[in-house]
Amino acid sequence: MGLSLQEQLLKAGVVDNKQVKQAEHEKRVQNKKKIKYGASSEASAKIRLRQ
Repeated sequence: MGLSLQEQLLKAGVVDNKQVKQAEHEKRVQNKKKIKYGASSEASAKIRLRQ
């Protein structure tokens, strides 16, 4: 199985462990917000524009 993009960038030396952990944290936070508030803020903005 191939490596994830994050793992590939880490292996190539483009990013460091700190940047990978920060990206994972941001992704986790966004997923929590998505679950807590339902639709993403972008989707809600589009719905509001249609009304």
